[in-house]
Amino acid sequence: GMLVSDRGEGRIWRVDPVTGTKKALANVPAVHGKDQAGMLDVRLHPDYKTNGWVYFSYSMKDGGSTGTVVERARLRRDSLVDRQRLFTTHPFFDNGAHYGSRFVFDKGYLYFTVGERYALRDSSQLLGNHLGKVIRIRDDGTVPPDNPFVGRPGARPEVWSYGHRNPQGLAFHPETGQLFDLEHGPRGGDELHLVQRARNYGWPVISSGM
Repeated sequence: GMLVSDRGEGRIWRVDPVTGTKKALANVPAVHGKDQAGMLDVRLHPDYKTNGWVYFSYSMKDGGSTGTVVERARLRRDSLVDRQRLFTTHPFFDNGAHYGSRFVFDKGYLYFTVGERYALRDSSQLLGNHLGKVIRIRDDGTVPPDNPFVGRPGARPEVWSYGHRNPQGLAFHPETGQLFDLEHGPRGGDELHLVQRARNYGWPVISSGM
């Protein structure tokens, strides 16, 4: 069978690929499913046959603001049990754009992406928040002590890399082991605006050619 995330409806479906039948899992958290928000990635732990952990990310609403949350749970029949919150994005924000989110596991670590939330695009360059970042935590949610910004005053220790737009693809190269992320480009306007803003701040600019 398959587990399939349904962004707009905020559900995780258990799908039988042979018959095409599906059933919504029970005990799924309350998901804010509007605009680009909703149920995001879902992935099994690499050692799922032994530990039974299912990892998923979603958009949560708190008051008038929303943010990306990562949890894990075990699957019992068609219900999530033993749910654990592993990560909550800081800060939440009151728009419906650019949440990330993609998972990849490697050697006991969970890497995942958080979008810059569009209107807060400059925040991707600042280490005191999680926006526009690739995050690295252990698969139990704890922070590895060798993360690059652990111990730096004002920096979020979960940050692995920063300065990203809205990464929704993440994968390790099978030969080199390098971590690649995919950031959706604009259909017009955004990149030129960001390049000019970067120049205004004196940041180095690496453009895709616009």
